[in-house]
Amino acid sequence: MKALVSFVSTLYISFFYVGFVSGGQGTLASIISLPFILSIASVLPPEPSLRMGWVVGIVLILSAFAIPAIVHSNHVPVKDCDQPLIVIDEVIGMLIAASPLLFVQSYSVLHSLGALALFRIFDIWKPLGIAKIDRWNSPYGVVLDDIVAGGFAAAILSAFFVL
Repeated sequence: MKALVSFVSTLYISFFYVGFVSGGQGTLASIISLPFILSIASVLPPEPSLRMGWVVGIVLILSAFAIPAIVHSNHVPVKDCDQPLIVIDEVIGMLIAASPLLFVQSYSVLHSLGALALFRIFDIWKPLGIAKIDRWNSPYGVVLDDIVAGGFAAAILSAFFVL
């Protein structure tokens, strides 16, 4: 049973083994997650408040599963849990970063590229306190730094749509 839990946990945190690709795992997971994220727009309710509620709920559920999955994967050492194979946090961060796109009437691919670029800038450079969260060296820090990076990216992307 323990082996099955570790297998499922590893499958989840590596986003179906994308995290095992050598080099650029985070960027690759961010790119691959975009079509999935944008496809949920068609199944979300049309009312903006309900739509946002669903996005928040999905982020909470994905995060709630990510934290114990990090703990239960045999591929993640306890003392250094921020491993390159963990890319589910990038998927969660991209969902947040791309969430303004779920409210745009005239969508273009440039919007997706903007969300991707902004998220990766915040995720890689870790400004504005993100680096401090990243240094927690806990499953919470692994997920939360990408949530914050996605939030900053979404705020900037939203500002472009308003202006």
